[in-house]
Amino acid sequence: MDTIQVRGYINHEGKLEVEIPAGLPEGEVKVQIELTQANTDELPWELRPWTKEELDELLQPRPAKTGAEIAERVQKTSGWWEQQGITDPVAWLEELRQREQENRNS
Repeated sequence: MDTIQVRGYINHEGKLEVEIPAGLPEGEVKVQIELTQANTDELPWELRPWTKEELDELLQPRPAKTGAEIAERVQKTSGWWEQQGITDPVAWLEELRQREQENRNS
């Protein structure tokens, strides 16, 4: 199997734009996408792809928490919305969704 490398661009519609060199035969191909560092650095953190190290860390088994440990954690983190200045979580979520939609469309 022969392999060639070409540069492409993923547009706001999620379509891959690429110039195929002349002379290639018609037929099925395998596409592998490697994001350039510049592209991922420009993304907001929540839209950046997971790294292998992050995925490995998340997939490590951890001991289960007891009900008391979970209740303690909930008690410690309650008030987070207020600390962030969020008085209406539903409105905040709608604004977040709208910003994400605008980012996808730009």
